[in-house]
Amino acid sequence: AIYCARKKNAPVVLADEIGGQAAATNEIFNYPGIMAISGMKLVDDMKKQAESLGVEIKEKKKTVSVKKTDTQ
Repeated sequence: AIYCARKKNAPVVLADEIGGQAAATNEIFNYPGIMAISGMKLVDDMKKQAESLGVEIKEKKKTVSVKKTDTQ
């Protein structure tokens, strides 16, 4: 979503819960540029970065269908 937003698209993240396994991990080591960080902190930082670029994040929503519309 971050790369998509940087290309001036309008990405939307649909998820029951953001973070997956990383959010449930106590400590993550040797992530590029970071020696050690809690999984939840890493997830929060990534979410903030995505939102700062305009990514729309919809959590705890049940997705029934997705329809592509032509915006041009």
